[in-house]
Amino acid sequence: MAHNLRWTIYENPIVSNAVFLNADDHFAELGAAQISTLATAGYGPALLAFKDVPKSVIRDALNSTWLLKRVVASDGAGGATKPWEGYIAEIRGTVDHVTREVRVNNLKTKTRVRYVEPGMEGTVHVSVAVNSDVYSTGKYGILEELIDLTSHGTIDTAQANQKGITYLNERTTPKGGKWKAGKDDPPERSLELSLWGYGSTLGFQYTTLQLRTKTLIQTIVANLLQGGNVQFVDTTDLSGLGGTGVLIKYNTSGGPRRVDDFLKDVIGYGNSQYRRLFLQVWEDRKIFLQARPTTIGYYARSDSDVIWGKGHEAIVPWRLRAG
Repeated sequence: MAHNLRWTIYENPIVSNAVFLNADDHFAELGAAQISTLATAGYGPALLAFKDVPKSVIRDALNSTWLLKRVVASDGAGGATKPWEGYIAEIRGTVDHVTREVRVNNLKTKTRVRYVEPGMEGTVHVSVAVNSDVYSTGKYGILEELIDLTSHGTIDTAQANQKGITYLNERTTPKGGKWKAGKDDPPERSLELSLWGYGSTLGFQYTTLQLRTKTLIQTIVANLLQGGNVQFVDTTDLSGLGGTGVLIKYNTSGGPRRVDDFLKDVIGYGNSQYRRLFLQVWEDRKIFLQARPTTIGYYARSDSDVIWGKGHEAIVPWRLRAG
């Protein structure tokens, strides 16, 4: 279905908005293209696979220079919406009989360490000297890991940082697997890009935001997005955050939580009509908060492949949206 789309790869948005390459102009053959959307995230996982790729291109991609670059699919229909938008999360390249891969999940550019300080037994502290790698942070962005040393007994900041820096040094360059195909298999030169929607980047960092007084859910979401712990989505235009009518307290102890886990817990309370809330990231990395619709958005018949919108207009498959 997604073969009707034109794919453009841009630079990592925290570095530049420039076009890196147009897939149709750069690759001889598109082997596969798939996209998806998720009610709980917006644009979901996608896949691009190319055949007969030059060895130099495969090596360049696997040297981590393509990881986290922004990818946009367009269909020439115009308008403000896009069929798909996200980033390169995994790269698999095959040259002859050898396949290598790199993954964003294996990349970390920052650590923070939880530990118990001497004389503070029973109290968990987060080390003030959070460790980060300047080069990888500037190249890829902030991808953070929390290390829990509270079971190690009382330790000082130097020991906590020793662990954090050692952990970080092994992960500032993306890594992945390598394997060989059988000698009887035909040699190939292929490149496969696993793409994720920008909703997944909300799990890259942690927050210690405390809510000791009841606050509207949409205000909590806005404060969290603009609190400096979200980097890859648009935090300047929050006009897509709808009202909820519900006030809650949350994380009153101020412990570190992944931003995506924090948001899932908060919106899990629903709105004042007890309807489920969805937080989604759509085109231009803009965030939307809305309640589950009460009206039907799409129609289909068992004897037809055509999908119809609520205005009874035909919808092409790549323009369908979950939620």
